Amino acid sequence: MKRRCVNLVTRNWENGIYALRRLNPDVHLFYQSKNDAKEVTEINAMDSAASAADDSKKTKRSSCPRMRSLRRLPRPIARFDPSPAGLWINDGLEWFELLGPRRSESRVVNANVAGDTVLYDADEGIIFNLPSLHEPKGSNPVCLSITHPDAEEDALYVMDRYPGRASTGGPGMPSCFEVLEYRPSSRYLDDSMKGWGWRALPPPPFIHEHGYEPTRITSYAAVGDGTTLCISSDRNGIGTYCFDTVEADPLT
Repeated sequence: MKRRCVNLVTRNWENGIYALRRLNPDVHLFYQSKNDAKEVTEINAMDSAASAADDSKKTKRSSCPRMRSLRRLPRPIARFDPSPAGLWINDGLEWFELLGPRRSESRVVNANVAGDTVLYDADEGIIFNLPSLHEPKGSNPVCLSITHPDAEEDALYVMDRYPGRASTGGPGMPSCFEVLEYRPSSRYLDDSMKGWGWRALPPPPFIHEHGYEPTRITSYAAVGDGTTLCISSDRNGIGTYCFDTVEADPLT
């Protein structure tokens, strides 16, 4: 699928404010035409030949085309202040993630260290306050948007990169694995239950094994028809586990 834009998040370390910028791939990441690419290739080849002639002992430079560096990043379209008021831990936004590009590429979800979450729609210029996570997921969590053909909206699945380090995910306990999903209007739901919300999911079964210590998930992906989430770790003999988001079965 061709991306219409690339969302870039940067942080100002002096004031802690995050800025969201959007890059146009056609303008900033690719040559405008085949002739432009060919011209740059020829210039690089001539530069390499001249360098080799000046000093035959130097390693010949690659003649691969080089893109021009951006002189200046685009202006931010939005800024975010993490503001975890009253927390003794270090402040900051722990993660940003694109919410399901099926409908648009403009919706970005972020969370701070307290588990507070926000959805920003760049096309509409609207900020949606979301319910808080049942449990903060730490920095660099497992995040995947899943498209369900029969659903009105995509869903965002988020798991702590070190499952089970904050809680056991047992009955009545917060879970290290959650999904952000849209609950449409229904005669079975009152107004307080409509809209976006987080739902706790069963944690990976290996966290309940005797002697388990929080272990890093090293890789993850959506497989099959894009509705099965797989996580894998090459440490402590954990291996690979799958979660069927359609059947909502526990990871096995």
